[in-house]
Amino acid sequence: MREGKKRKLFEAVIEPCYENVYRFILSQTKDQELTQDLTQNTFEKAWLKLEQLRDTEAALSWLLSIANSEKNLYFRAQNRDKRSLFKETPYDGTELELIDLECNVLDEILLNESKMEAIKALYQVEEKYREVVWLRIIEEMEYDEIAETLDMKEGTVRTRYRRGLICLREEYAEVIGGENRE
Repeated sequence: MREGKKRKLFEAVIEPCYENVYRFILSQTKDQELTQDLTQNTFEKAWLKLEQLRDTEAALSWLLSIANSEKNLYFRAQNRDKRSLFKETPYDGTELELIDLECNVLDEILLNESKMEAIKALYQVEEKYREVVWLRIIEEMEYDEIAETLDMKEGTVRTRYRRGLICLREEYAEVIGGENRE
């Protein structure tokens, strides 16, 4: 790919995704300085591997996949890899149950009109669940896109999403309950 064409593609397709990538990494690290570094690394890698982007419509998913890899490389280097070592149980629920659970949790949060409390609660959810919930609700990604981004099976994504919603509801109740007591 010629340098000029590469630059135009990068500016038109990749750069507009900066905020989404930054928020995704920040939701995982909770550290702004580290997030800036990992976001920079992500965009440097994206520049170097831009020829590998086959579908510009999937640019965000592609970038989040790179970001996830960068985050994991960092934590491995720090000997703090936060990935779970146990095997996930296969998804055995139905899509309707998951949609119902999602609606109940989101309705509960929206009824109280408390975005800050919801974000506080989300940060309390275990990372492996939080990243899936974040991508599904905040980034509005489909299960197959999340699976590709996080390099896991779609069934695992659904299971983590369901469990994440349950944890989010519990954490949200604690956050709201704690503020009402103060």
